[in-house]
Amino acid sequence: MSRFVLDVEYDFEFDLIAICSNSKDYSLVWHLNRTLQIHMQRDLEDFSILLGKTSSTHAVFRFTCEETHASYELIKNKGTGGLLIPEQAQVQYFLLLYDNGLQTPDHVASTIKQINVVSLAFVMNVESLVNKENLITA
Repeated sequence: MSRFVLDVEYDFEFDLIAICSNSKDYSLVWHLNRTLQIHMQRDLEDFSILLGKTSSTHAVFRFTCEETHASYELIKNKGTGGLLIPEQAQVQYFLLLYDNGLQTPDHVASTIKQINVVSLAFVMNVESLVNKENLITA
């Protein structure tokens, strides 16, 4: 019997900023909203994904600017069933920036670094991640 393998290639059309912070998600979002002048809110439903044989849910906060159409999406790395991106265990949150033409990702990361509850924020290359498909939320 023939066996077919589906090979899917995703186009990651977002910039990724890793955030290290021991702050609770709602507290970090409050600081991000104040600093970046945005209004991220928690989604009614958490992001669910199958990690191996275990289902995991991760908190997600989103904001889309009506004027610029830039979108911000904050995802918590640690979920109920494990880490969303296991090779980045030291990172607590990932900020995905869609259509953010007004500011460079480096500028956003350096702005986030100034927040007192943030230990580290840096731009990551999505293509270098082993489990990058886990970041596809919608």
